[in-house]
Amino acid sequence: MCIRDSARVIGTATLIVLGLCLCIISFLAYRYSLTVVTPIRTVTQAFEAFEKGNLDSTSHLTIPGSDEIAELAKWHNTFLDVVHLQRGAQEALALSEMRFKDFAEASSDWFWESDENHLITLVSDRFFETINIKPEDLIGHSRMEISDSFHGDAEHYGWKQHLKDLENHRAFRIIYPIYDRDNKVFYVRSSGKPVFDKTGKFLGYRGTGKDVSKEIKAEKALIEMNQTLEKRVQERTKALQFEM
Repeated sequence: MCIRDSARVIGTATLIVLGLCLCIISFLAYRYSLTVVTPIRTVTQAFEAFEKGNLDSTSHLTIPGSDEIAELAKWHNTFLDVVHLQRGAQEALALSEMRFKDFAEASSDWFWESDENHLITLVSDRFFETINIKPEDLIGHSRMEISDSFHGDAEHYGWKQHLKDLENHRAFRIIYPIYDRDNKVFYVRSSGKPVFDKTGKFLGYRGTGKDVSKEIKAEKALIEMNQTLEKRVQERTKALQFEM
């Protein structure tokens, strides 16, 4: 009986020890999972999410210590902070570009670009919707050719100074007439800004344009009316002097 009791006690004790060992192993495995496997998986998933464009830049890791896993968590958190700052900068840039576009569209009717030889390379669609001119009438042509439609009155529109501005790559603002395919005159206010690369090489111009025909025609009509009125006043004054 004593042997059997001793064997039973030993067996029970063995089972208890094995159970404790199993618990300890399970606990260590759980801790290993939390401190090693989970952080590595989280970092891997973060890079996958970043590649897909749906990374949560606020999901930081908290790993105490100074071992390799803690260092990995540190760099992971730094990476998330950089992504968060980059997204903020991109959003601010997009907002700034949208604001600039809104201001530009509110103050102009169309956009245009020219190359280093002043050849028109781009004009937005609204220009052709406003003025009956085909793209081939402008694209590939120089701004100098526009003066051909001035009917010999280029100097009246300050075109000589405008050509000097172009030659010296200066910003400009000018109003000049354009005749469409039906020989209807439109007055255009054009503004341009020179564009340079990082080395300072001139690349061309970017600018905006606006149809100011109504304003110019109203101004001309007012001038003509004043001239007519002045003429009548002079005629009436002469008539009164003659009567006297």
